Amino acid sequence: PLSIDKADGILGLDFEINYNQEFVKATMVNKSPLTSSFNLTSNLNLPGKIQVSLFGTKPLTGAGSLLEIVFQGVRQGMSTLNISKASLNEGKIPVALKNGNIKVHPPINFEISGRATYWEKSQPISIVKLKLSGSSNQESLSGNNGSYKFSNIPSGSYTLTPTKSANAD
Repeated sequence: PLSIDKADGILGLDFEINYNQEFVKATMVNKSPLTSSFNLTSNLNLPGKIQVSLFGTKPLTGAGSLLEIVFQGVRQGMSTLNISKASLNEGKIPVALKNGNIKVHPPINFEISGRATYWEKSQPISIVKLKLSGSSNQESLSGNNGSYKFSNIPSGSYTLTPTKSANAD
């Protein structure tokens, strides 16, 4: 959450946060109960940057969470969340900024599964050797119904190569 110690009198908030996109990606910005009556506009399309405007017609009172920013982990590591710009009520309220950090814990794993079939009539192919090459390398054989599965695959780019012996069904 993005929090504030004293929100009394705030009608508008504009800010920009920079982060290292090598480790995380911002996917969503949500209002909090404190700002639920405010209008929210966010831009998450700039690499490594979040831009947010929040405004209302009735001033905020109290303290606490203004927004929740949701991140997706890209790979293990840590990124500083650097608040590079901030303005309350178009600069009429002074701002003291405190940057933060976000840490992605190891590892973010995925699964790839599918079915090996002949191109014509989509008949299953058993005992196909499947080689997964990329950030991690694995091999598997398809089952009797052509199914295969690779588990615990770290994030990255991969190539899946099927091979079948000429004399095998």
